[in-house]
Amino acid sequence: MHDAVLVVLGYAYVLAAIVFSREAWRRFKCSKENSRKLLHILVGNLVFLIPLFENWLSPLLIAAPFIPATLLASPHSPLKLEIFDRIGLREVSSRGHGLGLVYYSLAYTLLAGLFFNIPQAAASGIIPMTYGDGFAALIGARPGLKRHKLPTGRSLEGSLAFFTFSLLGLTLYTSFLSTLGIYPLNQGFTLALLAASIGTVTEAFTPRGYDNLTVPFLCVLAAKALGGW
Repeated sequence: MHDAVLVVLGYAYVLAAIVFSREAWRRFKCSKENSRKLLHILVGNLVFLIPLFENWLSPLLIAAPFIPATLLASPHSPLKLEIFDRIGLREVSSRGHGLGLVYYSLAYTLLAGLFFNIPQAAASGIIPMTYGDGFAALIGARPGLKRHKLPTGRSLEGSLAFFTFSLLGLTLYTSFLSTLGIYPLNQGFTLALLAASIGTVTEAFTPRGYDNLTVPFLCVLAAKALGGW
């Protein structure tokens, strides 16, 4: 029953995040690309549910259905289902890389399933993908901001935002795990610093559209190799 309640809350939260992102574009003149990144950030908060589940299947029940859902809502879908227009997912998916949200859902599902018993490991990949990449896009593309291009084509401002919000997000998350008695606080900042640094470099060198795959998995692997978890 405990997990069932959390799964229902997870679905309700994702639906609310999709609708909010759509309304940010429609009502507040937010660009479609920024509304998509806003959705990235909001859905990333689901990582806080992972340590609360008792069964490893439960986080998958939330995340896995969004792999086919985001594919069907993408520009590459062979079907045009009206339900995705009604909730606004097709509108949010229509900018940026056409499969970006599919890769996002796939990465989240795999990390949540593989590292159900090691939530700090899952978060070391998920939070840079969500908070880091999301805020990097929102801040790096802000109108009027003077941008300094890096040799990789990314902006210095965007990369700094990626590092800062990945670090802050992971520090907050590991502090949350510490209050649950799951992960020692003194290791949390080390993990946050490692994953934020790795994610920033990976995002800077990844071709646009594929960072939802490279960032989460390389962050997890590198953090493990360097003793972060």
